[in-house]
Amino acid sequence: SISCVATMDEKWEITAFAMINDRISKERLLKERRSDEGIGKELDAAKTTT
Repeated sequence: SISCVATMDEKWEITAFAMINDRISKERLLKERRSDEGIGKELDAAKTTT
């Protein structure tokens, strides 16, 4: 809102949005880390088969 004083609803929406954003970014980091590990395992498997 334009006014400096946000209502409780607005404050809750802002914090909820921040929490959701934080969770999404953490999940994305975890997925990227897992995929990196997966790639590493695939490379190791490829080395052992050849």
